[in-house]
Amino acid sequence: IQILIFCGMVDFGLYRADESRDPGDYENAGILGVPNASGPMSDVEGRKRKLNSELANGRLAMVAITGMLFQNGMFGTTGPAMWGFGS
Repeated sequence: IQILIFCGMVDFGLYRADESRDPGDYENAGILGVPNASGPMSDVEGRKRKLNSELANGRLAMVAITGMLFQNGMFGTTGPAMWGFGS
């Protein structure tokens, strides 16, 4: 129950949606949403580059986990046992 209270406090306290700002651009958030008192990025191109990098990394992670699931379905394992090192 503590995690639900914490999530509620973050969602409704720290990151409140403001209609005058872009979606996901919260007033209290730092760089990329990490509240570290750094403030929002003033460099528009740098912010755009970092957000695009974050999206690309997320997509790569999704492709990687899909590959691991496919490998597990085909061979029954994703670890060293598939290569003959396990039991």
